[in-house]
Amino acid sequence: MGYFARLGMGTVACALMVAGMLACSHQVGTSDDSLNQPLRVLLVSDPFAHALQRIEPQLRDQLDMRLEVVDYNSLHTILMRDSDLVQSDFDLISIDVLWLKELVEAGALLNLESHLSDIIDNPDDFLGLAWQQCQYEGQQWAIPIQPHAELLWLRDDLLATIETDPPRTTTDLLRVAAALHAPEEGRYGIVWNAQRGHPLGQSMAHFYAAHGADILDADGRPALDSPEGIAAATFARDLLAYSPPDILQIAWDERVARFALGQAAITYGWGARSTILAPDGANPLAEHVSYHPAPHAPGSTPVSPLGTWALAIPANLGERQERALQALQLLSTASTHRLLVESGMAASPRRSLLKDPTLQGQHPIFSVMQDLEASKALGSHMRPAISQGPQLSRILGTVFHDMLQGHLSPEEAVRTAQRQALAIWDSSHSTDEP
Repeated sequence: MGYFARLGMGTVACALMVAGMLACSHQVGTSDDSLNQPLRVLLVSDPFAHALQRIEPQLRDQLDMRLEVVDYNSLHTILMRDSDLVQSDFDLISIDVLWLKELVEAGALLNLESHLSDIIDNPDDFLGLAWQQCQYEGQQWAIPIQPHAELLWLRDDLLATIETDPPRTTTDLLRVAAALHAPEEGRYGIVWNAQRGHPLGQSMAHFYAAHGADILDADGRPALDSPEGIAAATFARDLLAYSPPDILQIAWDERVARFALGQAAITYGWGARSTILAPDGANPLAEHVSYHPAPHAPGSTPVSPLGTWALAIPANLGERQERALQALQLLSTASTHRLLVESGMAASPRRSLLKDPTLQGQHPIFSVMQDLEASKALGSHMRPAISQGPQLSRILGTVFHDMLQGHLSPEEAVRTAQRQALAIWDSSHSTDEP
């Protein structure tokens, strides 16, 4: 199988696994000898899960686990179903911190606050924002395992040909993308998330932040119709000129896969995905790639979006809770986190590992994350953990897709998105906070 042919594989396997989980619901949790069974650990198909699969044999003497990996949407479905059971089918679960409020309010998670001193040896070693993302109403509900920023990935060798610095602002980015755009050579200036729906919705939320705009106001209501929002929309539209002709169908890992194949000079990508370009000789382009903070509009405060996966314990474990706490403690140690990084996970929740020179050599992105954290240039406000989050993302990803197709102007798009978002808020009578 080719170097990149593996990307996108596993969807059918995940679907079959999920069907099996739902069909066999609760068989393990109700058995009389459940304490003698391996711990069932439910994970999303992300780099930390694949790294954990690789190091599982090294942990086997201390922890007998059965790792079950599913796709993003299936994970959320299973977690919500599992919370309704008398006893959970799983002992440990991975969660997107965007779901934290929803899961806590559904009674799905064990409150870890009173257990922290037994689980974590040094909370101050964790990235501050990632640690905070795992809290709700001042209580700790999860432990970060994979915090990573969406950064700008850049071909340094191509940048050298135009003798300029890496782009720091959105204006710089457009200029550099234009200069490196060479479709006649099979290379485009930039590739990014522009597929209709959640992929473009995420991009637009991040572009709002890059232009100094919050997508929610101080009262937690939509704030999409603003001069900064129009500027963000205009920026997205301007990127089209230097993007592949099928950019409106490109999303998620396809953008970094095309970049890694040399089909684009620049991309936006989540840090943990940089293993596709690990400096191990597998991809000859790796030595020519550098990582940079997300560009910001001139005059706006620099901010790179931080996404975080965390480990949590179901609230409905019964007598299995103590064993789950011990497992969470082992998987949250600095030594286990180091094993994950050494086995290929290009992310870490721990400051001590991000600044380790050896690990920085293995994962060049670590030094960028260290600098962003030190300069307080990581943000999560563009990814609010609210119940309307998926609907808001869908609105951003459909309305602005219409704009990119030429059906709306930037001004019309922000007004339309605001109107649709307010309808969602007003219909739900939500009291969610940003």
